Amino acid sequence: MKPPVALPPRHQWRFGWCACCDRQTLIAPGPQIATDTGPVTLPYCVDGFERAGRYVHRTRLRSARADLNLPR
Repeated sequence: MKPPVALPPRHQWRFGWCACCDRQTLIAPGPQIATDTGPVTLPYCVDGFERAGRYVHRTRLRSARADLNLPR
């Protein structure tokens, strides 16, 4: 099974500040968010990509439950 949020290739990682945990670590371009001036790419660490993957997975599960009208 393919992960919901895949890690970027090795050449895109660099040292910098992570947007998800606000610490200095290895980061890569993460998800894009829409702003008034256009899309912005957030720098995420490995933990941020794992957290985003879990979020996407939970969202898909909630959507599937809603489609089946199952209680939480």
